[in-house]
Amino acid sequence: MSDFKTVHRIEEFDIARGIAILLVVVGHALPVGSYGRIFIYSFHIPLFFVLAGLTMKDSGSSDRLLMRVLAEKKLIAVYVCFTVIYLAYDLISRVGFQGFELDFIGWDLYQTVVLYGINVLWFVSSLFLARQFVRFIRMKVKNMKIQVLLVALILIVCCAVSSVLNRTAEMLWLNYLCVSFIRAVYAAGFVLVGVLLRDHLLTWISHVGSGCCIACAVVSLAINITCCTCAGQADMHRMELGVWWLNLVISFTGTVSVICFSTVIKKCEWLKRGLCFFGVNSLFIMLTHEYLQIKKLLNLFLNTVLMIEYESMVHIVLQTLILIAIEIVLCLTIKKYYDKVIGIVESKMEKHLTVGWKRDEL
Repeated sequence: MSDFKTVHRIEEFDIARGIAILLVVVGHALPVGSYGRIFIYSFHIPLFFVLAGLTMKDSGSSDRLLMRVLAEKKLIAVYVCFTVIYLAYDLISRVGFQGFELDFIGWDLYQTVVLYGINVLWFVSSLFLARQFVRFIRMKVKNMKIQVLLVALILIVCCAVSSVLNRTAEMLWLNYLCVSFIRAVYAAGFVLVGVLLRDHLLTWISHVGSGCCIACAVVSLAINITCCTCAGQADMHRMELGVWWLNLVISFTGTVSVICFSTVIKKCEWLKRGLCFFGVNSLFIMLTHEYLQIKKLLNLFLNTVLMIEYESMVHIVLQTLILIAIEIVLCLTIKKYYDKVIGIVESKMEKHLTVGWKRDEL
């Protein structure tokens, strides 16, 4: 019998995911090194990975590798489709118009093959690999205490190794390969935390009540507010973790804070609906808000037409609000076609892989 239970959409988790993706958009609008960016980066990506564990389904817990891979066929389809889009964008925009050398595309292809991922696609490849690692661990290790020890070991070792990765920065081919592997294992630690908490978290929250949730959220948030600058800016994309042990601590306190706030927000209907909308569409927003020309065109409009100083407070606020509005429009208009294309790729991939697997068995 599978040890993964089917998890239907849970509003608290959708709200938390909605908060997380809004933090991603805001974080990318803030100047590098600013307090707000450091604060957001201290926990927003680990929050996504913990939520991925909390919402993990029972499909794919088979001992067959193919079945485990097919359980994440949507992530594969998204990775493939957006890689094609990003490659086309780089070929037309960067090589064709901005004068980049053609070997830029070669590096794009290499990042894709080693699952480093072009730009934000690193998150998709890391989540896919992390879930594969977690399914394998859960299949081989049944003792929960050992799983907890594995979480601690995975996170601590990956944090320690991340400091060594900086030495490979000048050798990009080696750096991409090493980072993609260590990053996925590191993400697996957070996903496994979510899996281990899944059966107990909401039960605990329902028993303690709103008052305790608010208190827990405030205390956890205060820790991040106080300690984030001491920890330095964390960047899971490149596995640059600053003071790694402190960043590890505040990644969990920030995650706890958002999840606790989400249980309280659920009681406010209009806010709940808005954040659930962003939560349900979080992956699409992550893939479209940063890499393509939307943000650059928006900056061009704000700087040259409205004559607003770049990275001023007014610029950051307007950029964030307009970008969120654009993403809402894209979710309401374009995303249905995105879902259709991803669905077609999923079904074709499943059909071909399954047929090949059955042929090999015969």
